[in-house]
Amino acid sequence: MLKAADVRLVRKHKVDPGMISHVVVGETSAVQAAVDAGVAAALRVGRVYGSLVIPRPSDDVWAAMLGVRVGTDAPPADADAAPDDAAAGETSSDTDEDAAADGPPTGPVPATAPPDRDYDAMSVRALRAIVRERDDVTLHGRAVAAASKDELVADLRAADAR
Repeated sequence: MLKAADVRLVRKHKVDPGMISHVVVGETSAVQAAVDAGVAAALRVGRVYGSLVIPRPSDDVWAAMLGVRVGTDAPPADADAAPDDAAAGETSSDTDEDAAADGPPTGPVPATAPPDRDYDAMSVRALRAIVRERDDVTLHGRAVAAASKDELVADLRAADAR
């Protein structure tokens, strides 16, 4: 997927065991080519649940996809492309192929957990989802399901402080 076109991986999200969602950015045609290549590769080794290309996504769409508000100071997805050509694509499949990225993502990617996130106002279900998504926390597996809200909040705040 990433080798098929000039796109950048913004997010790889493990939805469920064996089900992965990828978000990539670049020019609309490049994102479409990358998503098509990712779908074809995933179909060869497993099952594809869906794919979507969103040309010129607004900040509200980024907020919905990434779970946090994207700042305006982030560099554009492709500095040479006009804003009309920017796009985001997402592919959900049950394969881990094409998921690796060399180094941290660049572009409109916010921090994993912004300091203004109010963990105390979140539900336990939302906190568990955040803990399961992050790699820098100490709770894993069944410990996440058994943890109280206070334990989840403490673990997330400790991870944010690191």
